[in-house]
Amino acid sequence: MSTKLFITPIICLLLLLVPFSLWGQIDILDNLFEDSENIETEINLKTLELYWSADTYAPFGYQGRTLPTQGSLITINADLKVAGGDPKNLTYSWFLDGVFQEAKSGYGKDSFQFGIRRTNGASHTVLLKIFNESRSFYVEKSISIPITNPEVVVYYKNSSKANLPYIASAKNFEVVSNQEISFLALPYFFNVKSIKDLEFEWTLGEKSAKESSLVANIFGLKIINKEIGGLLEENLKVIATNKSQLNQVIQKIIKLNIY
Repeated sequence: MSTKLFITPIICLLLLLVPFSLWGQIDILDNLFEDSENIETEINLKTLELYWSADTYAPFGYQGRTLPTQGSLITINADLKVAGGDPKNLTYSWFLDGVFQEAKSGYGKDSFQFGIRRTNGASHTVLLKIFNESRSFYVEKSISIPITNPEVVVYYKNSSKANLPYIASAKNFEVVSNQEISFLALPYFFNVKSIKDLEFEWTLGEKSAKESSLVANIFGLKIINKEIGGLLEENLKVIATNKSQLNQVIQKIIKLNIY
């Protein structure tokens, strides 16, 4: 207690020794410090782009965009470039089909994920609003993401020419009897990680084969004992089914003209 009583008079005495002419300058300096703390750096927009991707399957070598189907996951990344500020210090507010996604919004949240709920032919709209605390900087951008169905594309080749690539898909394939040929079904945009997650069922006439493996999408065929002359028409059908999402089923029918 005695120490406090001794220090207090000394402080008061020191303050009294400050010339009155300096008190106004001290007040000005205090105001300058307060103003500098409240000054917000001016931020100017350079560019804002939204990029999206779907987690659907595509064959090796596919160079296009993987498209979303019902049940797939979409990831959207915001590429914001500004002058005079850090994009990570801005607030990102995400909206899905007009509904604010509060749990996925906030400071620096420049990516957004959601699951596709709608079916083929529909779309989802995503809106992003970016701003600073005082709203002196504000920008927004929206994108529409179309929804499609999975696809199966069928190719074929003569098995005696194994070194040649498969021939592009067509509605009709010309098949010569007593020659071995093979068909390749390539799946696109299924909600799977590997082709082993799909089941393929091949049907020719009354015969069918069902399998799920790394080579289940390949079907070998050799027509024998065909009557000489004339044309034999058969339908080759392949059905690809997502084993973990059984309503994701795609069927492809190819007409074979057998000579």
